[in-house]
Amino acid sequence: MSKRSFVCFKCHTSKRADAAFGLHTNYRCPICQGGLVELPWNWRIPKGDDDDGWQQLEAMLTNLNAEWIPGQRIYAQEELSRIERQIERLMQQKPTQLRDKKLAKLHWQKQHIEELYSEYLPAHDVTSDVE
Repeated sequence: MSKRSFVCFKCHTSKRADAAFGLHTNYRCPICQGGLVELPWNWRIPKGDDDDGWQQLEAMLTNLNAEWIPGQRIYAQEELSRIERQIERLMQQKPTQLRDKKLAKLHWQKQHIEELYSEYLPAHDVTSDVE
């Protein structure tokens, strides 16, 4: 598993942990217990007392997120559409054990994508399922 640096801008601390590739993590700052922010693999972390360096790092990350978030949203929506198409195709087939196994796997994948990318996807309207 790939490792990445996660930082706390409030405390000017960092931690190495398994890469989340932009997805939500439960990693916490060891000092303030606030959430940590993942950095790209090749970014330099300033020294703890370098306030200007930390401000620049935060600004660079804000700019990166402006580009990153739309890309994550597009990826998640495309992946969900692909899974939905596969489910529709399988539903048209004659029921068999293999088909049911594939459907279960696809439903699990769909749920997994929705959980991983929940912060990038639009809120799901529960009333639309009822109608």
